[in-house]
Amino acid sequence: MNSIKVYRRKALAILKQAIIAVIIREKKIHGYGVYKELLHITRSRWRPSLGTIYRVLNEMVNEKLITRTMTRKGDRKIFYYSVTNEGLRYFIDRSKVIVERSAIALNMVTMALKTIRQYNICLLYTSPSPRDLSTSRMPSSA
Repeated sequence: MNSIKVYRRKALAILKQAIIAVIIREKKIHGYGVYKELLHITRSRWRPSLGTIYRVLNEMVNEKLITRTMTRKGDRKIFYYSVTNEGLRYFIDRSKVIVERSAIALNMVTMALKTIRQYNICLLYTSPSPRDLSTSRMPSSA
């Protein structure tokens, strides 16, 4: 599989997870509300298009991860989304993987930072200061 397809597949999985998280929190929300919440949560650093959001919502309805109900507001149709039990299971299973990977990554970072801290302490005691380089306390051999 080429790298673009892998990237898109991973991005889609992250987007599904984020959408379900928003729907769980809001209990019932329309598509544009999902979009606005994603922008708010990510501080607009991640901006999937509205078309992508609606496409993924439709896929998730077909996969029975969420349900869609329609209401009318005047002439307008508004579709609201709610999470299903299958969607909750999907969310929990994927969340476990994310938490486990994050825990491993945090452990690796923590170990590296401890090593850097020890190394920096060693450098403090072994490296000469700029003052030591410019004025030697040693008598000259001349």
